Formats: sequence, C-alpha cells, structure tokens
Amino acid sequence: MILRKLDEETTKIRESMPLILDLEQNALFKRGLEKGLKKGQEKGVIKGLEKKTKLIAIKMLQNNMSIAEIVELLDVEADYIIAVQKELNQK
Repeated sequence: MILRKLDEETTKIRESMPLILDLEQNALFKRGLEKGLKKGQEKGVIKGLEKKTKLIAIKMLQNNMSIAEIVELLDVEADYIIAVQKELNQK
C-alpha cells in the first residue's frame, strides 16, 4: 500500500515537471546505439565465419584430407585443425 502511494506521488511529480527528455531522440544516444549495433553485427559476422570454417574443416577431416592441405586451403593454424580433429575423435 505504501509503495503504491509512493508510486502515485512519484508519477504526479514527474508529470508536473515541465521538461521531459526523450533519450531515443538524443544525438549522442543515437550515435552510441549505431556504434553498438555496428559492433554487434561485426561480432556476429566473425562468429559466423568461425563456425563455417570449423564445419568445413570437419568435412575435410572426414574426407581424409591431411592437416597440411586443410591448413593451406582454409588459411588457418595447424593447431586449430588439430584441436578440431581431437574434438571430432571424442564424439
């Protein structure tokens, strides 16, 4: 009951204030939002490429391609392919 009354009083005070800022219309907010979205998209693209590279490496290993061939074709480190191979062997 006390909280409800406090909420009502807070709402009345807020509504009586002459200036209300819409942060979503603020230029700095928009710039920050755009920057955050761009970073998120970049991270998503990188994760997608990493996932695709791993799937291709798995298929190559399953087709008995050598680690050296896979490293050359996918332009990745041999340690990465060895780790993928170990993970594949554990399944």
